[in-house]
Amino acid sequence: MSARTETDVAHVAAAIGDPSRAKVLLALAGGGALSAGALAAEAGVSNSTISGHLAKLREARLLTVELDGRHRYYRIATTDVARALEQLALIARRSRCGR
Repeated sequence: MSARTETDVAHVAAAIGDPSRAKVLLALAGGGALSAGALAAEAGVSNSTISGHLAKLREARLLTVELDGRHRYYRIATTDVARALEQLALIARRSRCGR
C-alpha cells in the first residue's frame, strides 16, 4: 500500500470516527436526504456545530449536498460509502459481542 493510500484511509477513517459524524452518517445510511438541522438533532449537537461536521464529511467525499431553493439537503455520496458504513456496522457489532 502506498503512503498516499494510507494517508487517504486515515483521513476518511478520522472523518467517520468522530461520534457525532458517525451519527450523521448512520442517520443518512437509509438513502434519504436530511437538512443540517435534522442532522444536528440526530447527532445531538447544535446547528452551529453541525456545519463543521458536515464540512469535514463533504471534504472526505462521504456526503453530497443538494440544493432545493434556499434549503440544503445532505445524503451519502455513493453506494460505496453506504456499503462501507454497513460493513463498519457489522464489525462494530461483532466487536461488541466479543467483549
